[in-house]
Amino acid sequence: MGAGLDTFGFRHSHRGLQTFEVDHPATQAWKRGRLMDAGIDVPAAVTFVPVDFETDSLTRALEHNGFRSTEPAVFVWLGVVFYLTPDAALSTLEYVAGQPHPTEVVFDYLQPAHTDESREHLQARADRLAAAGEAWHTYFTPDDLARQLRVLGFTHIEDRSAAELVDSYSGELTRFVNDIPDQLRASRIVRAQL
Repeated sequence: MGAGLDTFGFRHSHRGLQTFEVDHPATQAWKRGRLMDAGIDVPAAVTFVPVDFETDSLTRALEHNGFRSTEPAVFVWLGVVFYLTPDAALSTLEYVAGQPHPTEVVFDYLQPAHTDESREHLQARADRLAAAGEAWHTYFTPDDLARQLRVLGFTHIEDRSAAELVDSYSGELTRFVNDIPDQLRASRIVRAQL
């Protein structure tokens, strides 16, 4: 969800795996145009699903495009939550929570800044994006988000800072946990399972 220019559906080699690329209609049209211009064919296992998370029904859009909610699914939702209103973000998580087991969602979100310095950096980024027409609307604290996910029925919730995640993959090459770059301070990534 929020597929943007992601190419997973074009690269994976897992037989029987269907990829539904859910994104804002304008963004999706732009991507499809770029693919066409580059001469890249859309694999049969990729289905484009145009959705405005603020106004459209995710349920109707997915069902209309062949998504079978009776099958297990993984929802990858990166770079979207903070651009949505809290109601739209929670409504989408509620939809995912209504899917059959086993289902999981991976998504990122922004937490409020904890220090004046972090608040300044976060506000400067938010102002730049708002000036470009991409305002941030939703922030969660890790505890509040975990509580809301449990209410929705998620039982296994893994919530890590972006710095922790980078460090877990890069080993000794980076140690961001103690010296977090400004861009990563507010970013967190969740993996939640039903």
